[in-house]
Amino acid sequence: MNFINKAWNKLKQSKWLTYGIGAAVIGFGGAAAYDLVDDRDVYANGGIVKSITQAEPTVSKQEAADIAGKERNTMVEEVEQEYTHNGDSVYQVEFADDQEDIYVDAEKGTVITKDMLAEKIKITEEKAKEIALKEASGVITEFDLDEENAQFVYELEVTSQNGIETEMTISAETGKILTKEQDRF
Repeated sequence: MNFINKAWNKLKQSKWLTYGIGAAVIGFGGAAAYDLVDDRDVYANGGIVKSITQAEPTVSKQEAADIAGKERNTMVEEVEQEYTHNGDSVYQVEFADDQEDIYVDAEKGTVITKDMLAEKIKITEEKAKEIALKEASGVITEFDLDEENAQFVYELEVTSQNGIETEMTISAETGKILTKEQDRF
């Protein structure tokens, strides 16, 4: 036991303990800062970073539920706040009788339906594939038009000859690549 106490006292007096603690603090702080500014977290977590920094919306969840319930003349089951890829706040509203979900704009209180979202699609499937293949060379192995956070997006995967899979989400409104991840299989 005496040996351990002597070793600990020697370590406390040396600069290595101070350097080690300093490096650990800097490392953990840097990792936390990177996590906050990493765009992939914004999309992967449904806008969690934006929701922490964004002010309260003009329309409350309860008001959004009331608006949606009146629009569909049915009971609302769930209301969830989401953020579009350009940062606008919306509420996704689900109904108890399994009617198609709708959105309520969190600032204006207006109803947004899937038909309204579909009218905003400006990028064709062919154009989305062209955008993806300019970003990552290979063969498109998966392709889907999906509605996500009050916007239509193309979700696709490009597989290269050397085994790299690139998954992308492309805005069907603008053609902008919203997310991109690469995996080697």
